[in-house]
Amino acid sequence: MEEIQNHNCPLCQRPAKFRFADYDNRKHFICDHCTEFHISVRAERVLADSIPDWRSQFSEKARQAKDDQVLVISLPSAPKQPGVANPALIGEFVLRKDLPN
Repeated sequence: MEEIQNHNCPLCQRPAKFRFADYDNRKHFICDHCTEFHISVRAERVLADSIPDWRSQFSEKARQAKDDQVLVISLPSAPKQPGVANPALIGEFVLRKDLPN
């Protein structure tokens, strides 16, 4: 099991803990305010440079997860289509049992 590290939550900036998951491509955060979520390393960098509204929206969404779900924040994986706006980040609920370690 990966080492648990202390770090400010990327959503609310409060003290939190995380461990790497998915071959170090994601961080699994535990935060007293935002509860629990996964965020890809690339999405965390985008979020750090984003408007505060995005962070608060993802924080709210993480708190809405059911007991068997965890919010996963990542960059969209679908190829960009000309003339179609793609979201910069997506947040989807994933069943806890289906999360990568």
